Amino acid sequence: MADKSDAEVPPADFRDLRPDTRAEHAAVTALNDLIPGYDEKMAGILDDMDREAAADKAMLEGEEQLMANRAAPEAAGVDMSAIRAADPTFDDQAFLTIARESYQRVREARSRDKLQFTDAELSPQLLNEFKDVVAGDVESHRHHLLPGLEITSAAIEAATVAATKITIVVRFHLEAAEVEVDESATVVAGDYTQRQWDENWTFERDTSVDAAPVDTALTFVPIEAGGWLVAHRGWMVTAVDRVGVADPLDPNDL
Repeated sequence: MADKSDAEVPPADFRDLRPDTRAEHAAVTALNDLIPGYDEKMAGILDDMDREAAADKAMLEGEEQLMANRAAPEAAGVDMSAIRAADPTFDDQAFLTIARESYQRVREARSRDKLQFTDAELSPQLLNEFKDVVAGDVESHRHHLLPGLEITSAAIEAATVAATKITIVVRFHLEAAEVEVDESATVVAGDYTQRQWDENWTFERDTSVDAAPVDTALTFVPIEAGGWLVAHRGWMVTAVDRVGVADPLDPNDL
């Protein structure tokens, strides 16, 4: 007759487990009985999780490297001390994000004849000029297009303070085709050749004006309806000047 105490001794691999893992071992054994191959499936899931974690870590490290190696926000020799004295919260990289979005909103407004995209982007004088330009497009049944538009770089070229007004000039280096087409999509000016050029955009902000109401309103408006991804904090465009290569469509155009 077999010794009862020997019959109750668990298998060696189970007996040798640490006490805190015996319950887990028993649970996995039971699950394998219910779901054949359970432990292999779990091993595969854990491997996938490890690979995903490694990919996330690599992406984060890549983003951190990009942030560390990004171009300086100011051109050489530009002194921002007066700006920071007037606005201690000023962040040059955050400002360039606003400048880029402003550029894209205005250019999209021109291509789509959507004046509401520029209501909070342009100074009153520049907005009136822009309205005249868009009205001319509509009257002549032309569409001013910039296919493949990309801002390849943006940097602060100049910065000044006068009383409560801060003025900053941003140099955009741009790449796109420049073309105007009529209602039948026939090219009437320019062409679809990709070219590069620079534009200086002058931004102004009055620190005595509360920009919060406009920021709150437009950051809740969908982008396709003219809204903003980020609050613009009162920055408005007061001048647009093309630098270097002439505009193949109209040198005097916005």
